[in-house]
Amino acid sequence: MWDLAPHDISMLRYILGQEPVFVNACGAAYVNTRKRLHEIVYLTLFFAGGVLANIRFSWLDPVKQRRLTIVGSKKMLVYDDIADNKVVIFDKGVELPPYSVTEAEFHASYRHGDESVYPLQWTEPLQVECNHFLECIRTGATPRSSGEDGLRVVQILETAQRSLMNHGCGLKVEY
Repeated sequence: MWDLAPHDISMLRYILGQEPVFVNACGAAYVNTRKRLHEIVYLTLFFAGGVLANIRFSWLDPVKQRRLTIVGSKKMLVYDDIADNKVVIFDKGVELPPYSVTEAEFHASYRHGDESVYPLQWTEPLQVECNHFLECIRTGATPRSSGEDGLRVVQILETAQRSLMNHGCGLKVEY
C-alpha cells in the first residue's frame, strides 16, 4: 500500500479538490507474513458529499492495471494508462422516476448509450512532472504537488495503515 497507493491518493485529491474524511483498508499478507506486509490491499476513501473511492493494490496479481473509473450522474469515464485509447467516455447511467409511493411503482431505467474515445495527446508523465517542477523554479509558481500535499498523502496512508492492522475498521483521517 505504501508503495502503490500514494499516486492514486494524490490523483484523487487533485481531481476532487478535497481530502478524504474517512478511510478503511482490508488486505492480506501471503508472502511477507512475519513482517505483516500486505501484498493485497483494498482501500476505500470516503469524501464529503457522498463521493466514494475504491482502490485495489496487489503485488501478487500477474496482470498489472492502471485504470481509473469515474461514475458520474450523466456519464462515465474510464482512464486506462496502459491502453492505446487512454480516455473513453461512456453514455451510461441510471435514471430514477421523480416520485414513487410503492416499490411496485419504482422503476429505474438503465441507459446504455454510445462510448467515445476522448482524443488525448500522450506525454511521458515523468517528463511532464519534471517540466512542471522546472517551470515552478523559473517562475516561483506554487507546484501542483508540494510538501504539504505529500504530508496529506502520508496522513491518509497512516490512517489506512491503522485500519489495515485493525481488520478494516473505518477511521477518521486526522490532518
